[in-house]
Amino acid sequence: MKDLKIPATETFPAISCNYKEGKIEIIGSSIPINAQNLYKPLITWLDNYLTQPQPKTTVNINLKYFNTNSSKNLILVFKRLDALYREDYNVEVNWICEFPELDDFIFEVKDIFNVPIFVTTPDLGE
Repeated sequence: MKDLKIPATETFPAISCNYKEGKIEIIGSSIPINAQNLYKPLITWLDNYLTQPQPKTTVNINLKYFNTNSSKNLILVFKRLDALYREDYNVEVNWICEFPELDDFIFEVKDIFNVPIFVTTPDLGE
């Protein structure tokens, strides 16, 4: 299976999916108008990954901001991760949350899905 690399733009995060390592990273801001088209490669990659997943999948998310269109697509990502977790695969989501306004979405996702989500706040040197 091929890895996926999408470079960050001003409105879309960098996405990196490494099949052999079972590692997915989403880093940056996600405020595109048409998020569905931009997230489609990630959703497709995950659908393929689910057919032959690694024993452990680690997802690292560090989104500085995301809009409603992006949150709908993130829910699709979490649906797939949750399906993998329910199949007894080891799935871990590490979400670095720099802004408290994102907490509501993260806690909503934690209520909906069973996949473990570990939320951390970066050390800002304060």
